[in-house]
Formats: sequence, C-alpha cells, structure tokens
Amino acid sequence: MVESGTESVKLTQCTLASSPFSFTGPLDRGCQELIIPACKNLGAYNNTLISVPAQKEMYSWFYGKDYAEDSAETDFPEIAQKMFEQYPKCQENIKKLFCGEYLPPCFPDEDPRLYSLCQPLCDQIATDCPGFFR
Repeated sequence: MVESGTESVKLTQCTLASSPFSFTGPLDRGCQELIIPACKNLGAYNNTLISVPAQKEMYSWFYGKDYAEDSAETDFPEIAQKMFEQYPKCQENIKKLFCGEYLPPCFPDEDPRLYSLCQPLCDQIATDCPGFFR
C-alpha cells in the first residue's frame, strides 16, 4: 500500500470497491420512514436513518413483542417511562433525546447526514435536571 496522501486513499477506495462484500451504512441508505409511534408522536421529525426492519427489531427489544402497525404501542417503553418519572421537569426533552439517540433524524429534502440533538437538548437537561447525566 502506498502511504502518501491521496495515493493511500485512492488505493483503499479501489480495494473496498473490488471487495466481494457490500457494506452500506445509514447515510448510503438515505431517509427511512419513522415507524415507532412514541417518537413519531413527538412531531419533531418523520424520517430516520434507521431502516424499517431495524426499527421493527428495536421495537421488539423495547416492548417485548413484534411490531404490528395497527396495534403498535404509542407510549414510550417501560424503561423510558421510569426515566421520565424520575425527571418530570425534563420529560419532554428526555423523550426527544431518547428518540434522537435510537432513531437519528433524517430530512428527505437534504442530503443524508448524521444529526445530533444532544448539544442544546443536553445543555437544557443538565440545567433543569442536573442529576440526569450522573
């Protein structure tokens, strides 16, 4: 492998392109419909970088049952509910943080990119509920 600047990058890209394995990540896949009702009901965003099959797996993990559109849980999972009860003043911001961490937002009108909700949201939570991040 050539170790100088762009030569190394070109060689690595060529090697990956000729690899028998195909790797696609969330940014390659683009925006996907957000299907988890609790996060969808926040109204902050309607699309995520997480694939629908992965969201269904996540739903099963959160709720202990398979996802079915016509009978999907609309409340947050029990583990999240306990967190909200501990920090009622920060409940809405913690909901947004929960959804943003597990289901990062994506906006179809933009090029796919990874958004972080944390900085302003985390600052507000830290101010209003200082024990949350401990």
